[in-house]
Amino acid sequence: MRIWLIKTGEEMPDDPHGPRLVRMAVLADHLVAAGHQVTFWNAAFNHHRKEPRYADTTRIRSVAGYDTIYLKGRAYRKNISLARFVHQEEVAREFARVAPGETPPDVIVAALPTIELCHAAMAYAQPRGIPYILDCRDMWPDVITEQLTGALRLPASLVALRYRRQRDRALRGAASIVGVTDRFLDWALKGAGRPRRDTDCVFHLAIPAPKQHAPEETAKAEAYWTDLIGPPSPDVTVACFGGTLSRRLDLHTLLAACRLLPGRADPDRLKIVLCGRGDLLEEFEATARDVPHVTFAGWRNAVELDALMKRSTAGLLPYPPAFDFSNHYVNKIGEYLNYGLPIVTGLDGLTEALLKPNDLQLPYEVGNPESLAATLTTLPDQSGKATARAETAKALYREMFDPERIYPDFAAHIEAIGRSTASQP
Repeated sequence: MRIWLIKTGEEMPDDPHGPRLVRMAVLADHLVAAGHQVTFWNAAFNHHRKEPRYADTTRIRSVAGYDTIYLKGRAYRKNISLARFVHQEEVAREFARVAPGETPPDVIVAALPTIELCHAAMAYAQPRGIPYILDCRDMWPDVITEQLTGALRLPASLVALRYRRQRDRALRGAASIVGVTDRFLDWALKGAGRPRRDTDCVFHLAIPAPKQHAPEETAKAEAYWTDLIGPPSPDVTVACFGGTLSRRLDLHTLLAACRLLPGRADPDRLKIVLCGRGDLLEEFEATARDVPHVTFAGWRNAVELDALMKRSTAGLLPYPPAFDFSNHYVNKIGEYLNYGLPIVTGLDGLTEALLKPNDLQLPYEVGNPESLAATLTTLPDQSGKATARAETAKALYREMFDPERIYPDFAAHIEAIGRSTASQP
């Protein structure tokens, strides 16, 4: 079966510097292993590193065994910016230009966001009778307009109206709608204007368990962290965060809480390790300079993050209770649970309902640095619970976020959609 996967913003197996592969790239691996011919459509601009992969639209044969088409679009520096919205329009137009020259697929899977590419996939697929699946991972454009205030809110609302129309047209035409939670699926079905069908389903976000890295890579990563924060020790508590330093997150509270730690916690016993790049890069660097408990390591590769997680005591999840986060299990929840880590978070909704009954939520009040600082200072005193919490966390990961179950089921669903439509007269 020929299958197209459409998703921008993910790292790819051909990216340098130890890419961290997530949902669509992992799904591609499963589909290739099942014998399918996969074409992965992504942007030529690397969203995470904010640098171009290629200057123009480029097709390559991936080391993972499938074709990848990187679509040209302009660069952008900030995740929420005019340049990014223009980039998304350009990438969608480039898909519309290039796709008709390709051998048609039997089925298409397009991730929402971006709305522009989902709409372009619909425009390509419908006249050709090709079924497509929309994989709804974020509540665009609702999450964008929610963040804007003041003079920007009215014009943004008008732009969002256009996006909603595009999104809902794409949803209405989909042979199947997939959500990362039941609440996400309900949100998407409301946009589609129809009830749930047998072809609609939920597949949680699932981060693959760390692969066995080459011994020399692991040793290099371990040496990096030992040089930076010292050797692993049962007397040292490490709380970690790695990701995009976005203004959408509750990162200002995290940084302010870290600045309250001197005098409250021993910096030799409590270490806060922060990794990533994004809009708040300079503020993270300044906090690390000023606070002895804090180490800022910049953007780290998958091997280095694996080594950091293995020596960590808790995972930091500084997300505000926005309506999409509250109805979502973000990637990091499964990732932290897989490493057996309790999670420092103020999230409510699905996350709180999952973690709190299992004694895996170390809560704080979102927006309150004093509350978060108090939670952080208690971490070294909770080492006695580590073994029991690790067992609970890993069991919950296997139950809810096991990629060895989720992705084969997702791949089988794609096959079923392709077969059922192909068999229709």
